[in-house]
Amino acid sequence: MENLWMILAITYGALKGIRECMKKEALKKSSLMEILFLYMLVGFAFTIPDTKSALSIEPVFILLGFFKAVIVCTGFVLSFIAIRGLPIGFYSIMSLGQMVFTTLLGVIFLKEDFGVYNLIGLTLVVGGLVLVNLKKHGEGSKQIRLFSIAAVLGYTFLNSVSAAMDKVLTKHISPAQLQFWFMFFSVIFYGIIILVKREKVSFKSLGTNIWIPLMGFFLVFGDRLLFMANASQNSKITVMTLLMQCSVIITIILGKVVYREKDFLYRLFCAAVVICGIVVGTL
Repeated sequence: MENLWMILAITYGALKGIRECMKKEALKKSSLMEILFLYMLVGFAFTIPDTKSALSIEPVFILLGFFKAVIVCTGFVLSFIAIRGLPIGFYSIMSLGQMVFTTLLGVIFLKEDFGVYNLIGLTLVVGGLVLVNLKKHGEGSKQIRLFSIAAVLGYTFLNSVSAAMDKVLTKHISPAQLQFWFMFFSVIFYGIIILVKREKVSFKSLGTNIWIPLMGFFLVFGDRLLFMANASQNSKITVMTLLMQCSVIITIILGKVVYREKDFLYRLFCAAVVICGIVVGTL
């Protein structure tokens, strides 16, 4: 199918939206670093069958896999910091700022086309982000909120860099090979942080905090779909990033149903503006 990569990107977005809510639930029972380490460890276990294939690639791609892991893992830390300090619906809309960064990287470094419809779509998304910031959400000091917003923006920028790397790397290695080295180095990255900070990690949490293994599975399955989409010659990261933002609808709905968050209709309106931008941008 010529447009299969679009379906894969949308599916990844849906899984990502569910995973964001899992993060919030997991934090109720476990510490941040314990979640991140075990989360990645479970994910890496799913990639072990690809070990032989992963060891056959050139060392330069292994090194790039290491850099990707550092970038993404740092982003994950920022995302957990942000999601702990912000309402899930507000966080999800703010995270759409990734599309702005990814568009810039796609146009400047990957030389992807950027036409009138793309510009209109991007403008609508930015408009939705501005609207959601015009209304106060939740409680907490201004300093904490600004710190949380800075964290989510840092997370979106690093995710954009990772997306650009995926598009380049999947031209040379398979999605399975890329995922193996990404998960391998991610486990090491978080393991080193835990040792340096001397944080306690209980493997019992894999049984007592069911959200951790579930997140690990969703991460591996979703990322594999995304890597497959990137491997398609027809795919563009500027368009894929638009399609993946369907995650915002899921997080806003779950924010209302699970957490009883307020301003649901307003957030839904902001999300509708963003979704209109997605539709226009993919024309």
